Amino acid sequence: MKLPAVLHRLSVSLLLSVSLLALVFFCSCSMFGYKPTRLETETGVLYSDLLQIAGNKANGAFGSLNGGFPTHTSNGSWVDDEDFAWARGYYPGILWLIYQSSGDTSAINLANVWMQSLEPMKSQGGGFGLGMVFYPTYVAGYQIMGNQSYRQVALEAADKLSSRFNRAGFFPAWGEAGDAVLGRRLSIESLMDLDLLYWASEAGGNPEYARQATSHTAFTVSRLIDGNGRILHVADFDPGTGAIFGERTPELAENEKYASKGYDASSVWARGQAWAVYGLASAYRHEQNTVFLNAGLRTADYLIANLPGDGIPLWDFELPSGADRQKDTSAAAIAAAGLLKLAKLTPTAAQRKKYRDTAFTIISQLNNAYMTQNARGLLDGGVWTKRGSRGVSGATSWGDYYFIEALLLLQDIGA
Repeated sequence: MKLPAVLHRLSVSLLLSVSLLALVFFCSCSMFGYKPTRLETETGVLYSDLLQIAGNKANGAFGSLNGGFPTHTSNGSWVDDEDFAWARGYYPGILWLIYQSSGDTSAINLANVWMQSLEPMKSQGGGFGLGMVFYPTYVAGYQIMGNQSYRQVALEAADKLSSRFNRAGFFPAWGEAGDAVLGRRLSIESLMDLDLLYWASEAGGNPEYARQATSHTAFTVSRLIDGNGRILHVADFDPGTGAIFGERTPELAENEKYASKGYDASSVWARGQAWAVYGLASAYRHEQNTVFLNAGLRTADYLIANLPGDGIPLWDFELPSGADRQKDTSAAAIAAAGLLKLAKLTPTAAQRKKYRDTAFTIISQLNNAYMTQNARGLLDGGVWTKRGSRGVSGATSWGDYYFIEALLLLQDIGA
């Protein structure tokens, strides 16, 4: 989308509005004795400053891609990559998070323009991601503004996602409905699509959406998460019967797009573990199924037990000696947001404290050590995978989104 005039007006508007909000916030702190939170005291950075940075980065991303969608950086510049289409909603989603926290209407203006090019994706059913695209954008926009056109688009995306549900009781990670090969692959990140279906069911859509989401969650818990909370990224099942094919289907095993993103097919991919914590917290919030809560607690406890002291995980939890031991800040940000969501649902005070304290450690370390020093993105050190030629190491739209979400969740509890 080529929008030079609109882009310039929005750029100036967003910068002026965010700067004014920061000034007002600073003055109010001085006039009324604002007491900084623990995070603000320890890092020396106010929440309002971090939101200003996020707004500026979103504005810059829109401008640098002429309205395209940032998914990850390459050599310090944003890339809009078709293979990462599932991640295109995260930067517009950041703008809705900013508006919810600050009331900055220029964030809405930019989100409205940016999202126009997302709408055609509502009919694309070739892989996971419809929920990841439309929940933080169109659903958020509808919930905040009551915009009925947003509601309609989100419902249409939910209907398309629903059409991919198979007789075995799960949503395959890839392939159009009925695909005999791609339709076998179950993936842990598909849990992140389900918020869209639960919302659509609650918003007056087909109640079958919620049944499908619950079935998919139960299938995933029973097949991809063991009794200790350790996840498997992908495994293959007969889409008609649910019978297991084993961890790998030959047609998919060597294809980088469809293969496991961990070190190997049976190791524990860190971002997959984080997706599980977040996705199961969301499923339990909607469904109140204790099986989902217990699975969420197990995945969270496994993740915490395998974190290093600074809270930022290596890209895989089971790397052999000699393997690339790079950390993954995007997995850390997702984990922090998921732990904070799970903390609201846990039955004991000790669990709530453990999850909140871990999330605080993660966000504090990300803020202190991994904020980018350039104009592109918020967090350095995000990883897609270190396997093959598809590795990504830099800023990611998903890492940035969940970093901001986790910040706002911490702010809500005064941390």
